[in-house]
Amino acid sequence: MDTGPSGSSGSSSADPVRDLVAALQAAFPTAAARPTPPAVTGSPMALPGTFSGEAAECRGFLLQVNLYIEMQPQRFPSERSKVAFFISLLSGRALAWAQSLWDSASPVLNAYALFTAHFLEVFSAASGVLTTADQLLSLRQGSDDITAYSLRFRTLAASSGWNESALLSIYRVGLSPEIKQAMAIYDDRMGLEEFIGKSIGLSQRLAACPPIHHPSGTHPATTPASDTEPMQLGSQRLSRRERNSRLATGKCLYCGDPGHSIARCTRRPVRTADAEDEGLLVSAQTVRRTLQQVCLHGRCQKRKPFLKLTHKNACKQFAEELREPCPKV
Repeated sequence: MDTGPSGSSGSSSADPVRDLVAALQAAFPTAAARPTPPAVTGSPMALPGTFSGEAAECRGFLLQVNLYIEMQPQRFPSERSKVAFFISLLSGRALAWAQSLWDSASPVLNAYALFTAHFLEVFSAASGVLTTADQLLSLRQGSDDITAYSLRFRTLAASSGWNESALLSIYRVGLSPEIKQAMAIYDDRMGLEEFIGKSIGLSQRLAACPPIHHPSGTHPATTPASDTEPMQLGSQRLSRRERNSRLATGKCLYCGDPGHSIARCTRRPVRTADAEDEGLLVSAQTVRRTLQQVCLHGRCQKRKPFLKLTHKNACKQFAEELREPCPKV
C-alpha cells in the first residue's frame, strides 16, 4: 500500500520537468533548425578608373577609391591590401611614383591613411587653396551658358573654404553684364544657392524672349561731326582753324564735302534777290593772312609762284570762292 502512493507521486513530479524541457526547446530551436543567414556582400560599385598623375583629377580619383573600399570591406582585410588595390589603379607618372615606394619598402605602404596622405602631397599641388582662390577671383561667365558658369563656380567654391557672403559677391561679379544688371534688384542676404537659382531662372527667361527690333526711322538722326557740318551763312560761321583746313584740303566751305567749291555747292540754299554777290567779302588783310596760313604767301597776279600741286589747287579754290584778286605782297 505504501508503494502505490509513492509511485503515483513520482510520476506526477516528473511531468513538470518534461514540460519545462519542452518549453525551452520550443523557445530556443537548435542550430540545425535555424535558417542560415545569407552571405554578406558589399554594395554594387563600379571599379574606379586609372590615374596617370593629372593634378586636376587627383581628388576625384581618391574619392572613388575610398568609396569602393568602404562599400566592399570584405575584399580588403588588411591595410596593405587596400594600398595594393590603390596602386593597381595607377598608370604613367603615378605608377612610377608608387613603384619607387614599393622598391624602397617605404613605411607608408603599411598604412592606407599614410599612403593616401602622401599621395595628396605629391599630386594635388595644383588644386590647393591658393589656386582655388585665384580661379574663383578670375572666373567670368563671358559668352558661356549660365549653367556651365554656375557649375564651375560651385565646384571651386566647395573647396575654397570661403564664407557664403564672399562667395556670393564673387559669383555676382562674374556674371555677364546683362544678367548682372538684372540681378541688381536682389540683396546679398538672400543666400548663395537662392541667388544662383534666381540668376539661372532669369537667364532662361531672357533667352526665351524674342529680340527687340527697332523699326526704321524711329531713332533720332545723329548730328554730323563738326568737320562736316554745313556752314549756315548769316547764323553760324566756321572757325578760322576749320576754314583753313577746308581750304587746304579742297573741301567746300559750306557742306564740307570735297570736289566742289562753295559757289557750286548744291546743298547751299539759294541767296535772296537783294544780295548782289554770292561770295564772302573779306578785307585785303584777311586775304594776306589766310594765304600765309595755307602756305600761299608770296603769290602775285602777274606771275606764278613756286608752289606744290596741292597748294595750287587750294589757291585756285580760294580765288574762286572769295572772288577778289590777291593783292601784291
